Amino acid sequence: MTTLSCAFTPSSNFSRLLREFPDLNRPTFSTGDTKRGVEHHMPTTGPPVHARACHIDPAKLAIAKAKFANMERFGIVHRSSSPWASPLHFVPKPDGCRRPYGDSRRLNNVTTPDWYPVLHM
Repeated sequence: MTTLSCAFTPSSNFSRLLREFPDLNRPTFSTGDTKRGVEHHMPTTGPPVHARACHIDPAKLAIAKAKFANMERFGIVHRSSSPWASPLHFVPKPDGCRRPYGDSRRLNNVTTPDWYPVLHM
């Protein structure tokens, strides 16, 4: 992704901000490995949850492939052979296009809650 488009009128505050700060439109995802020394684990109970692949309309499949290829290119996602798999849905956006959405409800049901509350500051 090299460009973004917005549906703001030229006189809107958003347009003025985007003209004043053009870097806001540039993706900042790194394609390199993150080296922060942080590992994240989600303790679960029971076997991995998964959903069988279902038929997806060819137009929606093309959208999903393009979105995931773009996220893979920027290092947001990577290919996996994990036994865990959530269903894929397409949620309509206000501009009429759709975005892929992973349904994590079954995963949430087997995830052990994190009971470390944030202190009131």
